[in-house]
Order: sequence, then structure tokens, then C-alpha cells
Amino acid sequence: MLKFFPLKILNIDLFSRKDVLFISDFRAVGESFEYDIPAMWKYENLLVNIVGGDTLCNEYYPECKLLRNNTPIVVTCGANSKISIVKRFQIQNKKPLQNKSFIYAPIAHPDIDEYSRQLGIPVSYKYEDFLIYNNKILQKKACNNITPSWKEINHNSSNIFNSNKSFIKRALGSGGYCIWDARDDINFLTEHSYYMESFVEGKSMSVQIYTENGQHTMFGYAEQLLENNKEFIGAKIFKISDMDEIITSFLYEVVKCLTAELLKDYTGFWGVDFIYDTKNKKCSFLEANVRMTALTVPTLIKNTYYSSNNVVFREDCDNKNNDDLIITYDAHDKLYDILTLLDE
Repeated sequence: MLKFFPLKILNIDLFSRKDVLFISDFRAVGESFEYDIPAMWKYENLLVNIVGGDTLCNEYYPECKLLRNNTPIVVTCGANSKISIVKRFQIQNKKPLQNKSFIYAPIAHPDIDEYSRQLGIPVSYKYEDFLIYNNKILQKKACNNITPSWKEINHNSSNIFNSNKSFIKRALGSGGYCIWDARDDINFLTEHSYYMESFVEGKSMSVQIYTENGQHTMFGYAEQLLENNKEFIGAKIFKISDMDEIITSFLYEVVKCLTAELLKDYTGFWGVDFIYDTKNKKCSFLEANVRMTALTVPTLIKNTYYSSNNVVFREDCDNKNNDDLIITYDAHDKLYDILTLLDE
């Protein structure tokens, strides 16, 4: 079942539980085990201001207007951004936390899996499942009739570099780091799978979904802001009621295709990226990010504090206005991620 409803922070019962340890870590999303990206640290702070339980984070920013009555556990960033937050927490705190019955990890990580085993308590999302659910080739096969034309490739594939307006993507990639123009000289790594996808003209759109007990709630709708046609820098987040019927019907089909088999056992947040060709009134499925995405928390906050407005989410701002809501703060580069009202 799919419903369209603007979930707010307080609609998520889990967020109020005191017996839960919340851990947000983006390092397992496709490329993050390999790239040293200090900006990943800021994503550790996404949950700290919207949940009521103990939360691992690296920055408890006092100016944020969304603070709840919780207990942030500030973990030192360290020198290497490849090291997971839970691993750094274990180094910093020799004694494990007490009185916890559940770990909520909206993004899976093998270090979190190991920590849950040490504590003897379950974790919300295991890395072995993450690798299956987020395999873009498996997603393409599930949604084959509603995607741009595509094919699996490797360094021996013929007619790759002569393809006009096509992209090469990594099966477990995430973001612009794992997308290349098919005409570029690409270093194929044997440990990864790749596919080539035809370019489709239109707007880069995304939706946010929350799935629990087989019920799918679509609570966010956005137009992505991109640099170089692939690098996410923010989004215009619209009211769910602004979604037109063409997109609504298309998303019913996407959710049906993905949850029939591939995601049938998944519980949690996820996002779907697609292209909307406004001229021909046609949508094309690109990929699903089966995890908390960069827009999950901003969208929940938009629905909570700007329910009757459309907003802009901007990443890596070096300044802010008094009326902006701070989502995260990057202490490393001293940059804000903010929500601000969209000029209509």
C-alpha cells in the first residue's frame, strides 16, 4: 500500500524512544569506504536534533533551533574521515553504553553490525542487506520498463566510449563520485559492477519514502539542485500536494516494481531519483537509495516547521540568515546546511 502524507518528526514513534541508540554514518554509501571526504562528518549530525534518545554525533551546534530533550554523544572527528563514527566512539569510550535495547542505523555499516553483536541487541539495518537493496543493476532489472535504456558493462564492453549522451555508473555508487560521461577515460575497478545509462532530458526529481510493516508513505517531493549535471548541492522541497497526477501514477508503478521482490522485507527510509520530462509529460526511473538520504531529515523538518510552504535546502553555505533553519553544521570547513523559504 502506498499513501502520500507529509510525515512530521513526531509522526515517527521511534524517534521518541529513550532505549534506542541512534547512529547516523554515511561512509557505507557506495563510494565512502574508498574516498576520504571530510564533509561526511557533517552527516553524522543529521539525527541529533530530531530524536529523543542517545545519539552519536560530532557537533552539537548551539544555534540550531530544532534541539530536543536528548543526550548527544559527541565523538571526536579524528584525522581520517574513513573511520566510522562507531569505531571512533569505541576508541573514545572504552565502556559500552547501558540500558539500550535497539540500535537505529538508517544507513547500514559493518562496524555498526559488529557493535550490535557486542552489545547483544538488534540493529535496524544490516550491511549485508544494504548491499542487495542498493544494487542499482538489480533495481534497473526490477523497473526495466520505466527506466532509460541501459546495459551492464565492464572494461571489455564494446561501443562504450562512442556513445553520445550516456553515463556510466557504478552499481553500488552514490552521488557524482560514481558517475562518468561515457566518453571519458574511465578506470574500471574489478571489485565493482558497472552499467551504462542513456541520458534523458528533463528535471532531476526525487521523493522520500518511509516503509514500515509493508506500508509505504511518500512524504517528500523535491527537485534536485545539481552541479555538473551530477553533483548534489541541495534541492527545492515542495509540498506533497503539489505533485501532479503523472508523477503520482509513475511513483505507484516504481514502488510496486521495487517492493514486489527486491525490497519486500525492507523497513525504514528510502528515496527514489527520477527524471521528469515536462515537455513530453513522461517520467523515467533512475535509482533508489534504500537508506536515509541527504534529503530525509531536511524533508521531515520542512514538513514539521514549514508545512504550508515550499523551501530550498542548501548544502555548504558559509553564511545564513536569521530565519534559516540549520540542518547540520560542518565544523571541519565551518559550513552550514540550511532550509530557507523558496521565493514563489
